[in-house]
Amino acid sequence: MTAAGSLPPSPPRGLLRERGTSLVETLVAIACLGTVMAAAMSFVVSSWRYSQLNREKIFAYEKAVAILTEMQAYLETSGVEAAADLDSFDDGVLTNTALTITRDPSDPTGFVPPNHPASGNTSVLGFWRWSRRIEVKPFPGVNSRDLRIITVEIYRGRDGVDTATDPG
Repeated sequence: MTAAGSLPPSPPRGLLRERGTSLVETLVAIACLGTVMAAAMSFVVSSWRYSQLNREKIFAYEKAVAILTEMQAYLETSGVEAAADLDSFDDGVLTNTALTITRDPSDPTGFVPPNHPASGNTSVLGFWRWSRRIEVKPFPGVNSRDLRIITVEIYRGRDGVDTATDPG
């Protein structure tokens, strides 16, 4: 009994397919995407921190090697008679913010200031980022002026903390 102008019969309920996504599906997709993005950002940040730490370790290593090289050049070119003359470079328990043993031309008893290009130190929040400690001691068990053990330690201070009083 179909009359002209009446509606066709509706399809069974299970066969009807709607287009688009529901609000719940969209929220689940956004939550999944947010989780993936948070994990990716965490990885990027930790990678950046790790590479920064490695750059700082390389800088400290290169500065320590440069100071040892300067001390060797000092022995070879300054006409000193024995390695015992290196004892004057010993910092004792204190640290020094000049990352070189280059003497200051205006004050030959002191080193160049930390901001000198030969030093390469940087200032952060009014304090020097790096400091160094040189230890020169005689070789144990050998009574000779020509043998010395030289230890160079480079410290990176915390930002805003004086590395001369708190190296670590």
